[in-house]
Amino acid sequence: MALTEGISQEVVDAIYKAITHDPKLPSANPTVSAWQLPPHPTIANIQSSTLPQTTDYIVIGSGITGCSVTQGILDMDHHAHVTVLEARTFVSGATGRNGGQLVSPVGRTFMEMVERHGKENAIQMTQFSLMNVQQLREMVRNADPQLQTESEMRDVRKIMAVTDKESWQKAETSLDAFCEAFPDKKAYHRVVSGYNLLKKHNVKGAIGGFDHEAAALSPYRLFTGIFQRLLEVHADRLSLEANTPVIAINHEESAEHSSEISKAYPYIVTTPRGRIRARHVVHCTNAFAAHLLPALRGHVYPFRGTMSVQSMGAHFENKGDSFSWSSIEQTSLDGVSSLYRSGLMYLQQHTRTGHIWVGTETANILDVLTADDSKVSSDARQYLQTFLPTYFEQAGVSQPELKEIWTGIQGHTSDCLPLVGLLPECLTARKGTGEWICGAYNGYGMDKAWLSGKALVELIMGKEAPTWFPRCFLINEARFLHQMDTKHILEKFKQLAQNAPQTTAKASL
Repeated sequence: MALTEGISQEVVDAIYKAITHDPKLPSANPTVSAWQLPPHPTIANIQSSTLPQTTDYIVIGSGITGCSVTQGILDMDHHAHVTVLEARTFVSGATGRNGGQLVSPVGRTFMEMVERHGKENAIQMTQFSLMNVQQLREMVRNADPQLQTESEMRDVRKIMAVTDKESWQKAETSLDAFCEAFPDKKAYHRVVSGYNLLKKHNVKGAIGGFDHEAAALSPYRLFTGIFQRLLEVHADRLSLEANTPVIAINHEESAEHSSEISKAYPYIVTTPRGRIRARHVVHCTNAFAAHLLPALRGHVYPFRGTMSVQSMGAHFENKGDSFSWSSIEQTSLDGVSSLYRSGLMYLQQHTRTGHIWVGTETANILDVLTADDSKVSSDARQYLQTFLPTYFEQAGVSQPELKEIWTGIQGHTSDCLPLVGLLPECLTARKGTGEWICGAYNGYGMDKAWLSGKALVELIMGKEAPTWFPRCFLINEARFLHQMDTKHILEKFKQLAQNAPQTTAKASL
């Protein structure tokens, strides 16, 4: 198997096939996320006895974004009817499968944003990320006591341990640039030496690290709770339809012979339970957007992460009310074995059980670039089961007990930016001007999705994007045709392989 720039053509071809493949509908038999146990008693499998024949807005997807868009439309268009269509149970996709970390990574990623997108965009994105985290924290604090309890939100200090010199140098450079751009945020991060990480935080093997404000919570409980409350207030204007995948979207062009109903509701959305006519269709399906929008294939692609719940034993101290953790190293791709190391591990501790919830994207690259959340790769399972004793000095046990393990699908883009706005005809292949998208957050949805949904609603209502919303997130024909090139994705993985140490093991394709 010949290697070119650290990676074989066979692996490159396999990656290309994976990122341009139809993600299809979400798996009917996904791995079971511990967040979703037990399922929400009224929202998880909710359905109307019959689908509405017409609706003003169809929102496809019931995660953070779909919830935000639904709430925003109901708040701003007081006469509108909204129908939310979810392929599986409500909040069962990425939102109900992630690490439960309400955190902004902008300090350590600021320079990367500057290099990729320019300083002005980097500043906008940083402000937006911090604002989004703060808004969600305040929203939970101001919620009714029951929702506060169910969401299990805790304000914590995020401990970020950096384990290699190159990552440490990049983090320091990025933090310096962040502090220069945001002088009022100089105290936002606290640098911690490797010695103090060990002595104060029980974290070993780090060159150094830093901590900052964050929160941890159960996204599943929070957003199923919000949907429940929206339905209680807007029962006559809101339909929630679980287990109702969208099979097709069509648009009837206006013509003299068109009926009044087709003129008022030109979109026809087909599901296994029947068809619905709508004025607007909003895609909030993240990695699965390219199924209903084939032109996005190779530009939006799935990225599978793996989450686990592990017990460290009764003697492991419970600090879940005070801290969450992560481990950072260089991202790499072994061009021979095809092992992708994401460079990031993320952890939080459940305050009631003391169990550690820890996740990663480390696995064979083809087990990462997939929209199938019905399986757990052997690489990811092994990596997660052996990680905790290498991270904590006093680990409680030499072999943690694996309680639960599951996968979830992120949506990534070829230009590393979310997609928000009115879909141009080159992406829909339809003449209508009422089809919208919001999603593909490149692995960081918790600090972007809620306010991205709010910004999209402003656009749907015919207003300008809010001044606080990053303009580089907006989708348009020029961005799609000139910035979102599939070759950027392939070059990224080639570069990772070129810089990675190589093994002699043959790639497993």
